[in-house]
Amino acid sequence: MRIAFTALTAAAALAFAPTPASAQTQDAPTAPERLQSGDVEGGKARANGAIDRRLVTIERLETRVSDHPHVTDPHQRELLDELGRASAGLRALSADIAQATTIEELRDLVPKIATDFRVYLVVARKVHQVLGSDSVVAAGTRLEKMSESLAGRIDRAVENGVDASEAAAHLADMTAEFGQALAVGEPDAGTVLPLTAADWPDPAAAVLAQGRADLGDARRFLREARISFSEAVAPLREALGS
Repeated sequence: MRIAFTALTAAAALAFAPTPASAQTQDAPTAPERLQSGDVEGGKARANGAIDRRLVTIERLETRVSDHPHVTDPHQRELLDELGRASAGLRALSADIAQATTIEELRDLVPKIATDFRVYLVVARKVHQVLGSDSVVAAGTRLEKMSESLAGRIDRAVENGVDASEAAAHLADMTAEFGQALAVGEPDAGTVLPLTAADWPDPAAAVLAQGRADLGDARRFLREARISFSEAVAPLREALGS
């Protein structure tokens, strides 16, 4: 008997791939005190650099969302729409900064690079958590098919007089563990999607932190479910001699 759990392993890996370093970057606006009198061009250059970094991050996020194998169509549309709006807004702000002629104008415009968009503190973290949540759901679909296959083999083994009680117990553990993964991981997408830059820090900081913790728990439950699946297969394979 051959029952592979590679699909579950791959889904777990996709759900919880390491968060890119860009998502950890702080949304720190160029400090107004750095915009000294007579430094208009220098202030513009620093502002453009901050905007360019965010635009590069947005492009990477758009690629990740577009290419992700498990993101749902509604979530993909919503994330890409938000990323597109952020990109357009930053480009418009860049144009306003380019037209500024005084330090006072820059002191009004430059902080908006961070406060009006929160690319790192909100948007990037939302993207990664939504993709992680959707990957948990995708893993659930695979696991359901795998567990149904294994349950059928256990039933046939019992019909043939084989003691499959140990395999059945591990299968029950696997089902419970992945149920827990879904319970904590699946809702995260719907929880974080409504967050906007204006929600930082309250309530966005707490909501995103809780979502990260929940996805961490889901990762642990997925790992335990994978182990239980392996432990269910082993005694059944031994009993059947294949």
